[in-house]
Amino acid sequence: ILRGIMVSLFCTFCSDDPGVYSEAKKRCEAFLEDPSAVGVLPTDIKVPVFKIYLKNGGEQEYEAVKAYYYKAKDNAERKTVLNSLGSTNVEKLKVATLDWTTSGEIKLQDFFYAIGSVSRSGKEGRTITWKYFQEHHERLKEMLGNSSPSLMDAVIVMSAGSFASLEKAEEITKFFKENPYPKNERKIAQMTENMRANGKFLNILQASDLSKPEFWDSL
Repeated sequence: ILRGIMVSLFCTFCSDDPGVYSEAKKRCEAFLEDPSAVGVLPTDIKVPVFKIYLKNGGEQEYEAVKAYYYKAKDNAERKTVLNSLGSTNVEKLKVATLDWTTSGEIKLQDFFYAIGSVSRSGKEGRTITWKYFQEHHERLKEMLGNSSPSLMDAVIVMSAGSFASLEKAEEITKFFKENPYPKNERKIAQMTENMRANGKFLNILQASDLSKPEFWDSL
């Protein structure tokens, strides 16, 4: 458990460290070359190591990880790809991830994981994913058809739920008033309420001494 936590922290805070990237690259490429070598890249660290590899790479690294989706022997392994791909720092590849996962090629019960990987990848990813949803929501609604409303709940939260801003909460609320989703109203209300709470808390932090470098320098 500790190993998984530590590698996830490296992914979040030290992914551009040369030593961290070098180790992630070595393990990723060895595993992708021979997926049977499970000891090279254990399950508990696979997603954060894939993410480090993707953050520092380009199209070649992206395609290598994506190709593993088609080689993976079970759904849990395929999900490691879906949960990682959006971490690429290349904008066009983030959009390509959204296009791929909403193309119908991915199972309906899984496709939203890749949407989440883009939105959770940072500020740019959040913006790209929300814009993509606004532009394609009618197609996504058609794609999900009469499936469980919980799937659209997941798509909406993955696409719009990563913001911590009062302004974004208002923007998202306005969008769903103009484009009603009756079966998802409760989830949308919960999402925007949480967003407002986080936005208020962020405003308090930004107005406090905690946001000032001199506070931390004085410790």
